[in-house]
Amino acid sequence: MSWMMMVILFAFVCPMIFRGMGRSQYDRLSRVDRERFDALESELDYRLEELERLDARVGELESRLDFAERLLARGSEETLSNVESQ
Repeated sequence: MSWMMMVILFAFVCPMIFRGMGRSQYDRLSRVDRERFDALESELDYRLEELERLDARVGELESRLDFAERLLARGSEETLSNVESQ
């Protein structure tokens, strides 16, 4: 089997198969189990959104830290050049 066929198989066919299996298992759950499953799923969605927000915040903090490091490095270079010129 070629490389492209493997990519197509895993990218498109496998999710359809597993989605169908998951849905039939969900349909077999009792009402209480479905409610619990839905609550867990919504909690998971909330946690994933929170994780994405924190990831964006960490990225912003990294860029601010890089900026501060560049300012400090430029300031120390200017101080050194002032000391050397005297």
